[in-house]
Amino acid sequence: MYLMFVGTRLSLIPGIPPVNLPENHRITKSYLKQNTPTEKKRSPLLEALKYADVLQEPSVETFSQVGMRFNVSRARVSQMLSLLNLNESIKEYICSIDDAQKHNFFTERKLRNIAIIKDKKEQNSRFRKLIEDIDLTF
Repeated sequence: MYLMFVGTRLSLIPGIPPVNLPENHRITKSYLKQNTPTEKKRSPLLEALKYADVLQEPSVETFSQVGMRFNVSRARVSQMLSLLNLNESIKEYICSIDDAQKHNFFTERKLRNIAIIKDKKEQNSRFRKLIEDIDLTF
């Protein structure tokens, strides 16, 4: 038996505590947050590649048709496909990250602000600043 927050209430749940929490330790929200492993979210670059693959199909001609396939708007498809304008070195770096927290730091919104820059050197310098933000955060 262990205590766990279910919604906003603390409940007694039978079984083994999740994520190897000790049974004799008081379980609080902050303790659970510290000891719960971070789940790696889906990469926005992989999502953009899926949209690009669908756009290459002969039966699909517009962003609207891609959007209907994924239940998103035409504008959202355009936003995601803009991520493919990132420099290749940036794409490789993002795809090579193993740490879940660092991987989750690179959201579509942050990457899109870099992808709209045409100059590749400027993209790289802005991306380096973003990496420095990671080091300060963690």
